[in-house]
Amino acid sequence: MRRHLTNNRLSAFFCLLGFAVLIPAYFLPAMLMTNFIEGSQWFSIWSGIVTFYKEGNYFLATLIFLFSVVFPLTKLALTFLSCLGTRWMREETAMRIVKITGWTAKYSMLDVLVIAMLIVLVKVDRYIRLEPTIGIYLFSLAILASVLANATFVPPSKQVFTESRKPWRRFAALGIGLILLAIGAWALRMDDGGKVDRVRTEPLNERPISRAMEQFAELAMDYQDSDDWLPDWRQVRDVFHALRDQPEVYLEVVKGNGGRASSPKIEVAIDKDFKQTWELGEKVAMRDIEKIALRSRVGYVWKIGTTVDEELLTVAEDPFRRYTRTWYGRIYKFELLGPLRPFRFIGWLCLGIGTVGFLAGCVGVLLNHRRASE
Repeated sequence: MRRHLTNNRLSAFFCLLGFAVLIPAYFLPAMLMTNFIEGSQWFSIWSGIVTFYKEGNYFLATLIFLFSVVFPLTKLALTFLSCLGTRWMREETAMRIVKITGWTAKYSMLDVLVIAMLIVLVKVDRYIRLEPTIGIYLFSLAILASVLANATFVPPSKQVFTESRKPWRRFAALGIGLILLAIGAWALRMDDGGKVDRVRTEPLNERPISRAMEQFAELAMDYQDSDDWLPDWRQVRDVFHALRDQPEVYLEVVKGNGGRASSPKIEVAIDKDFKQTWELGEKVAMRDIEKIALRSRVGYVWKIGTTVDEELLTVAEDPFRRYTRTWYGRIYKFELLGPLRPFRFIGWLCLGIGTVGFLAGCVGVLLNHRRASE
């Protein structure tokens, strides 16, 4: 009776996939933390390790480095070597490695990170908001690939191979994968970010105090720290400005060449639950946007009044904003809306399919030497 053909190509594929997504996962933003006082800050796994080390928390830095960096990379590398078979190590050694990596998979730092995020969200979601970003998703995918690599591993003694009648397939997969990767990179490069014709704003957290009380507190703190006997007149102006319940509010987009696109002014209270979609007077290219400002204006006499930036976000402060249509500030989240971007969709689709094809071709070439006739 002929047995089914089995080998470790699938396990090796998951190992290479884990490597492909794990390396960028360390350095891409994994979490965005926003709070009412300090604004928005990006954190990656690597930046978190570096921050702990600089602050003197050497134990935590070492622990996270071992379990989030050294442990996953070592586990993937050993499993991949086991997939290469007896040419690289004995069967007993390969099986021992696979059993150890499978047993330790349940203690991945991914579980710890998820639990910690849930605890923090439950405790402080009213005033501090956490947003998972691409880094944490890639890290999760790498851990999942590692688990699948271990689950699909077949012991060498149970493998059966036959000579491939179409060896050109693995080279075709390599070539097609490389072509799709090139097309995807080209499409993403051609993507200029699209056009923006609307901006939606919504509060990030619950505002603990009113705008007026916030300005009073800032004025008092700066006056105590200053040697001047009179406070800054600009801060006094901002206090009186914030006392107005319903100022004229509008959104303005500032381009790199100095051009501006503004929305109509509306009178609205912006202290609590402020959600609004702003229609811009013209379409603005995403790549041309340098600043987004939510401004409020209070008139006193005729055309005399003051304008204050309730929120001002710039690309210079956060270069990551150049590549995303969701901008986070201190108080509000800005969603940049506009026409669809076909180049972006095509680029990511080609990159995804090309990566799978290229890795499959690599696995076929690397494991091709282990073939025998039944």
